[in-house]
Amino acid sequence: MEEHKVACPLGEEARIQAMSEIMSFHRHGNETTDALIQRFKMLKWRAAQGHAGISMAWEGYSWLLLKAAGLNQNTLIQLLQPTMGSMPNTEPQFEAMCMALRRLGHIYENSPHNLAHALHTPPGRIFPVFD
Repeated sequence: MEEHKVACPLGEEARIQAMSEIMSFHRHGNETTDALIQRFKMLKWRAAQGHAGISMAWEGYSWLLLKAAGLNQNTLIQLLQPTMGSMPNTEPQFEAMCMALRRLGHIYENSPHNLAHALHTPPGRIFPVFD
C-alpha cells in the first residue's frame, strides 16, 4: 500500500504564499465584517511573524483592510474622522478603526442586539424580562 505524504512548503514557498495572501486580501461573498477583520489580522500575523517576515506601516494595513471592506464614501469619512481623514498610522489607531468598523458592520449587517436595533426597539423589549 502506497502512502501519500502531504509535502510541507519550503520556507520561501510559505513566505511567498503569506505575502500573496495579504497583498491580494479581499472580502469573501457573504463574509461578515467581524469575520473579515479576524481573517485579515490572522493573515497579517502570518505575513509578519508567522512565516514571511513581511510587515508594513499601519497605513498600509489600514488601506488593505478598508479596500477589502468595500466601504462607501460616507462610511470611509466616518471611520477616518478620528485620524482627521488620514489612514491610521499607529497600532492603537488601527485597532480603534477596526472596532469602529465592527460596530458599523453590526449595524449594516443587522446583527442581533446592535446599537441601532436597541435604539429602535420599544422600551422593555431590548432585554428579556424574566418573571
